[in-house]
Amino acid sequence: MFKMKHKLAPAYIDYHLAPQDTVHSYSTRLSQKGGFSLPKVKGSGSKSFSCIGAKLWNTLPANISDIDKLQSFKVAIKNHFIKG
Repeated sequence: MFKMKHKLAPAYIDYHLAPQDTVHSYSTRLSQKGGFSLPKVKGSGSKSFSCIGAKLWNTLPANISDIDKLQSFKVAIKNHFIKG
């Protein structure tokens, strides 16, 4: 999701995930934070990368999701989930 936000991910992933600010024209808290829209899915689609990845990214604290460097993001995300 970090690579999606910073346009470093492959194009085929870009097709499945949409940043929240591209979904509609008005500003929301999630679009200002850099969140992703949740895809509408049924059944086992809720276990897909696009669904779970967007949910997890949207629940991250702003101090982690706003990090611009990949290595710093990796350290912060490990500390967030492992050390709690």
